[in-house]
Amino acid sequence: MQCLNFWMIHPALFYGCSTLLGCYIAFDPQPILLFPAFCLWFPFLYLRRYLTSCLLSGLLFFSAWLYTVSMYDFPQLPEEGLQGTAYFQIESFSQQKSPFGYQWVYRGTVHHFLPHYPSHVFPCILTLPTHHAPPLANKDYWIASHLVQTPQGYRLKPLKHLEWQTVATSWSWASSRYQWKQKVTQWIQNQCVHPKSGIFLAGLITGDFHDLEMRAQFAQFGLQHLLAISGFHFALVAGFLNFILRLVCRQQVRLVVLLLLLSAYCFFLGPQPSILRAWLMSIFAIGGEWIHKQSRSLNMLGIALLCLLSWNPLCCLNVGFQLSFAVTFAILLFLKPAQQFFQAILMKRGLSQVIQMNRWNQVAYIFLSFLRQGLTLTVAVNIFAFPLTLFFFSFFPWMSLLYNLFFPFLASLSLTFFLFGVLLNPVPGLATLIHYFNDFYTFYILKLTQAIIPHEQHYLVLSHVSEYYLLNYLCLTGLLGIHWNQSNGPQFLIEPLNEAKNGFS
Repeated sequence: MQCLNFWMIHPALFYGCSTLLGCYIAFDPQPILLFPAFCLWFPFLYLRRYLTSCLLSGLLFFSAWLYTVSMYDFPQLPEEGLQGTAYFQIESFSQQKSPFGYQWVYRGTVHHFLPHYPSHVFPCILTLPTHHAPPLANKDYWIASHLVQTPQGYRLKPLKHLEWQTVATSWSWASSRYQWKQKVTQWIQNQCVHPKSGIFLAGLITGDFHDLEMRAQFAQFGLQHLLAISGFHFALVAGFLNFILRLVCRQQVRLVVLLLLLSAYCFFLGPQPSILRAWLMSIFAIGGEWIHKQSRSLNMLGIALLCLLSWNPLCCLNVGFQLSFAVTFAILLFLKPAQQFFQAILMKRGLSQVIQMNRWNQVAYIFLSFLRQGLTLTVAVNIFAFPLTLFFFSFFPWMSLLYNLFFPFLASLSLTFFLFGVLLNPVPGLATLIHYFNDFYTFYILKLTQAIIPHEQHYLVLSHVSEYYLLNYLCLTGLLGIHWNQSNGPQFLIEPLNEAKNGFS
């Protein structure tokens, strides 16, 4: 009954999950997907209530399945691959450093591979060494190439000495976006004395991190999520812009300007699934404020899910998409129960009580409040992030449980100082002072990621995590979270703690 009520309160999320399930079954029709379908629809069929909603959900599921099956078809290639001509639609372009040096990386979609697969559509990556002048990533191309299939996906290897044939009527922003990011990165690095600070701040703003050493250091501490633009970055940028606009604009103008600025920032970053998810949820929050109606975050997540899958069902296969939506769902679902649990351990006190404390008790209370909030968010995030990290990457760094309590906050201060420096850029002396301070601050917080030497004992390593067990865990844990959300929280854990406290008092 509580599960049914939850879906009726969050119908957009219910329909989004139905659509997502249809896409997954179209791409990979496995029997294990019957279990999430059962968890989703069983309450409606068992209680025979809200059958109209159930039928609409089924229609969305079938439409998503039919559309995906008809649009996309992943070929099974021989081990040696195939030679042919590919119609390649470029979605992103970048220069990346590999263990063998720098290379140009084109990511996009193959829409035809002649003569073998004239109607197949599938994602693909194409790389070129940097000593070659790269073709501009502003058009679609017909490319004579060798197509191979790897565990990471499909790759195109262009045949040497054959030019790419431009599709005249096509257009892509990938090349322009790369040039914009290069200029922004160069400007940011010019503001910093320490190269590492410049690399980190530029990565926070542009979402592009090419420093392999820094990526490896952050991976030791489970901080990779800070190296990719997500809701964390978008919330900081949106909050900063909103704060500044409140000082200079009335409400309606502020919301319009904020909408335009966030949309421009999203366009600058590019159409990665995690970025689009964060942008859509920000836009829905602004829309809710515009009409003076508070939107439910889980419903906004569901609408974002529907929009992304309608735009491109292929994005559901993207690891960033899966982690972004799963972790956001976990935060929104488990944050309240986690808060109730930790408030039973580290009791929250009113302002009048805090004022009556002496100075040292106030400092201790502030520290414990910060610790409580950090523990709450860490637990909510890792309920889904922990098994998914093991599934995708086969290891989980234990240090992430400690570092995620404080390092995201330190990184957010670094980004905030930088934004204030940019805002005050017309005042050269003050802007220079802020950038100078932030450069040294960022340099010293980055030293925290160099504190230990990598060692196997710092990781939980599992070479294989079964899809069957992972899916069962996510479904059952999600149902438990729904139950907690609709009830008064995890009382079976909280009540013994309260009884123990009463016994000691």
